[in-house]
This record gives sequence, C-alpha cells and structure tokens, in this order.
Amino acid sequence: MTGPVYAENAIIKEIPFLKLVTFSWKSQWEQKESLLGREGRPTMEEAGQDLLDDVQEVMEIPKLEVTKQYLDSLNSDLEKDLQRMDEANQVLLKKIQEKEETIQSLERDIMLSVRQAREREELNHLISEKEEALRDVELETAKLEKNKEILSRSVVEVQKEISKKFKNVGLDKEALKQMLAELKVKLQKSTESCASQEEELVKIESDYQSVYQLCEDQAHYIKKYQEILRQMEKEKEMLLLEKEAPCALFSVIVSCKGNRDSNFYHFFLVLSDLEPHVNSGFWGYSIKVVINIVVHVFCLLEIWLSAFIISLLPLFGRLSIFFLLVYRISLYFFHEVHCQI
Repeated sequence: MTGPVYAENAIIKEIPFLKLVTFSWKSQWEQKESLLGREGRPTMEEAGQDLLDDVQEVMEIPKLEVTKQYLDSLNSDLEKDLQRMDEANQVLLKKIQEKEETIQSLERDIMLSVRQAREREELNHLISEKEEALRDVELETAKLEKNKEILSRSVVEVQKEISKKFKNVGLDKEALKQMLAELKVKLQKSTESCASQEEELVKIESDYQSVYQLCEDQAHYIKKYQEILRQMEKEKEMLLLEKEAPCALFSVIVSCKGNRDSNFYHFFLVLSDLEPHVNSGFWGYSIKVVINIVVHVFCLLEIWLSAFIISLLPLFGRLSIFFLLVYRISLYFFHEVHCQI
C-alpha cells in the first residue's frame, strides 16, 4: 500500500509544473502562427525581432528537450505508478473478495450458531424434562423399594410365625383329622343356628307387617269414628235448631203483629186471606197444587241435601244460622198450610 500512495503524491506535486511548461509552449506556437499569418513583408524591426525569437527558440530547444525527457520520465513513472495502483487495486479486490468470503463464512457460522443455540435450547428443555421424569422415576423406585422392604419384613415375620407354630404344635395326622371333624361339627351347628335365625327373622317380619296393617286399620277406623261423631254432632245441632225454630217463628209472628207495616206480616195476612178461597174454583185448586209442590220440594231437599247443606254451613260463617232458621221456618209454615188444606 505504500507504493501506490507515494506515486499518487508525486503526481499531485508535478501537476503545476507540467501545466506551466505546456502553457509556455502553446503561447510561443501561437505567436509564430500570428507572425506568419500577417500580409506583406516584415519590417526591420520585425526581422530583428524574429531573429531574437529564433535565438530564443534555439536556446529554448534544449530546455524543451529536457522538459520532454522529464515529462517522459514522469509519464513512465506515472505508468509505473498506475501499474502499481492496478496491482494494488487487484490486491485490494482480492482482499475485499477474501473479506466478503470471510463475511459470508461468518454469516454462515452465525446462522449455524443460531441454529445450534436453538437446538441447544431444545436439547436443554428435553434434558430438563427427562431429568424431571427421572426424578419422578427415582421417587417411585424409592417408594417401591420401601414397599419391597416392608413386604420382605412382613414375609420374614410370617415365615417366623409359621415356623414357630409348626415347632410348637408338632401335631400328627390323626390330631389334624380330629381338628377337621370338630371344625365340621362347628360349621354344621353354625349353619343350623343361621337357618333358625333366618326363620325367626321371617316370623318377626310377618309379625311386623301384621302389626303395621292393624295400625293402619285402627287409624282408618279412628278416622271413620271421628267422621261419625262429627255427623252426630251436626245432627244434634239440627235437632236443636228444629226445636228452636217454632219458638223463633212465634217470636217473629209476635214481632210482626207489633209492627203491622212490615212485609212479613203482610205476607201472613195474604196467606190468611187465601184460606177461605182455597177450596173455591180453579184458583183454589191451583194454589193447592203449588203449595203441595213446594212442600214436597222442601221435604226432598231435607231428605237428600241435608248433609250437603250442613257441610256448606261453615262456609257461610255467621249467616249460616240465619239461613238455617229461614229454611226451617219456611218448611214449618208450608207444612202447616198443607195440613190445613
């Protein structure tokens, strides 16, 4: 790199001198052309001037040759410098290519390193998972080993107990047969006791069912007895009302006599006026028929719907007594009228 840089600096330093030499040579050549181009013969002054110019030109020829040689040397130096620069440029290009190749290789290495890093992360993750699985397996193996130890201990203890029993007992075959026979007898007795207990349980269940049925029947009879008592109480109330109805009717009649403007009194007067005309003509017969129909209707209502009317009385509240009194008074009144007819 030092050679091309030195050549460039030398060329830059020699450029002003080359410019001056070329400028002086061009100016002289232009002056000659201007002198030759004039018309007519030159004067003495001009001829002297030409001689001086020629002398100067002759004097300047070696200078020009020197300058030419210098320029040739400079040109050769420049060419050499250019060649050096080309060589240096080629070297630089090679270095640049090498650097590009190194950069590409580095990029490849970086990509590979990134991939390797990802693969490492995945491997680390897998390794961690496998380590956790191994830990779990180790824990399970430890538990199994503990269980195995416990089982081995229990087996050893059982073996010891069995060996102790065999050593302590030392029974013969006949003794074993006797033991088996006794056990069979005990089993038969236990089966018989179980069968007897089952029979007793069946009896107890049947007794329980019979008792339960009796309780249900008693409850049903108690309900019916309560209903009968209620009906008897209602009948007693009806009898009391029937006994009290004439008294109430008499009191109503007395009050009506005391108050002759009342409608009820007028109703009784109309009925009393109808009595002499009952047996006279068509109207008397029709009135008789109507009274008979009304009496029969009231009797039928009393026979068929007495229980229904009594069951509806609590729904009427305080008006139930008044309704029953009116019903009994009307029945008594029409019965008396029917008897008179």
